[in-house]
Amino acid sequence: MIHVEIHGTHMPIKKDGADESDKKKWRRMDPLYLLRMALANKLRSKHWRYAHGAKTKWMAAAETHSKVSGTPIKGSAIVVVEYALPGGCDIDAPVKVLLDAYQGVLFESGDDKDIESLVLRRHKPVRNKLQPQVHIYAYSKESEIDEARRRATGAFDSIHPYQPISECHAEP
Repeated sequence: MIHVEIHGTHMPIKKDGADESDKKKWRRMDPLYLLRMALANKLRSKHWRYAHGAKTKWMAAAETHSKVSGTPIKGSAIVVVEYALPGGCDIDAPVKVLLDAYQGVLFESGDDKDIESLVLRRHKPVRNKLQPQVHIYAYSKESEIDEARRRATGAFDSIHPYQPISECHAEP
């Protein structure tokens, strides 16, 4: 099994004493904000340079700010993606960008064509309660089917909105 986690923060607000320079710095550094910009530019841009520039910034931030544990999957894989992103994006919107960014890390072949099953779970981040975050779990279909089944089943369970994703689905 391999687990990739990316943590972000909510945008600074005036109530916290933030000013415009804090927001600009946050926009350049927060990996999940950059992910959202890569999604928006990829889906809405009319010129490939805008989409490519946003994706390049996202990939650099993702590499810097992600934590990877485990070993890459060889052969057919079952992937569970859980995320809490601000804004109301479609449930499938972040999947392509996330899997493109991490296919070289998740799969021994370096290609996400090895995914046989994909489970998605969207959570709603709440300021001061649930921070924006992404978790990607990949399991070998041949040797880790039971662990994958437990993780996928947990993705369907309802959770308390104030718990971080990692606490809601702790390994048994």
